Amino acid sequence: MGGRVSGWHRKSGTSRVTQSFDAYVEALITSSRNLDKNAQTKLAKEFFHQVSHLSLSDEQSLEAWEKILDRRDDLARGGQTPLPFHRTVLEYFLNSDLLREPVITEHEELRRLRSNAFMDPLTGLQNRRSFDERLEREMEAAVRYSQEFSLVLMDLNRFKEVNDAHGHATGDKVLALAGKLIGESARSSDLTYRIGGDEFALMLPNTPYDGAQTAAGRLRERFPEAIQSLELKVPVSLAYGISTAPREARAASALFSLADERLYNFKRSIGSPRCAPRAYPRIHLANTGAYAMLQWNSASHRAQVVDFSIGGVGLQLSTPLAIPHEFLSRIHLPLLHPLTTRLHKVFESIDPSNLQRLGCAFIPPDQGMSDKSKP
Repeated sequence: MGGRVSGWHRKSGTSRVTQSFDAYVEALITSSRNLDKNAQTKLAKEFFHQVSHLSLSDEQSLEAWEKILDRRDDLARGGQTPLPFHRTVLEYFLNSDLLREPVITEHEELRRLRSNAFMDPLTGLQNRRSFDERLEREMEAAVRYSQEFSLVLMDLNRFKEVNDAHGHATGDKVLALAGKLIGESARSSDLTYRIGGDEFALMLPNTPYDGAQTAAGRLRERFPEAIQSLELKVPVSLAYGISTAPREARAASALFSLADERLYNFKRSIGSPRCAPRAYPRIHLANTGAYAMLQWNSASHRAQVVDFSIGGVGLQLSTPLAIPHEFLSRIHLPLLHPLTTRLHKVFESIDPSNLQRLGCAFIPPDQGMSDKSKP
């Protein structure tokens, strides 16, 4: 049984705080109905601790939460106006043996509880609700002041196999470690989120695409070490997609869709089992002498063509370079005339031999190109 408390703390202005509390909790209730049992339990346990100082067990927390919501639903079905949530909570505890006398939360506790509603309890990152609200604000600022703002969407490749092979408890540890890595790697100005099961997001204000690429690439490189202690049988990895406002998009939905599309392309390029087969077959050219001359900033760099398809090209450089996400390329294939085209960098990696691998998509001729990427 959790600890008991007594006393009723009241300050001047409590009625205003209580009204604010009620409005806030109504939003919390709506959101909680979409959570799974484990997440509801964690939310309820923290909620009851904040408002009553009770340390309830998981079972007690979930039981109390469900009974309180059922009570409100019964009143609504009967045509009665449901009690304010805090009144329903007090009614429940008064009829249980958990409290001698109810405790009204102080304003500082209410502030902390409001903050917790925007946090993911497993990873400590902000949640999807907070993400959606902040993305709109950051997009508006980027468009209004013409400031570069980058969005990185990430997920864990082969994460489902981790749950299948090791169980959901281990899967939760992977998510927690991923959240810890993302949170600890972020700058003070960056914003970090868990937006779905194994999906994460990173908002980078005042950051161009190349800066976001560097940050995301570093996270991907560090991820295997972050989960090394779990000794997983599955080679789970971090995949990502990036988009930058306002040049590439001027609305939050468009920016998200573009980053999501690039995340999908990244996962498809590394053979993710969660992605559909490639839309176009690849022609492997690693030993044919095919090469490409990459051009940006009035300089040219030679790369080996590893594979080729209607949708894009795979490249390899013997010396790693800082390559922009868009650039011109003149591709030389066996028995064909050279092809001059514009490429968009979908992903890049550096292997243990210090070879740099690029996956690039062809840019349609009618799509604009950034000034920074022009030769």
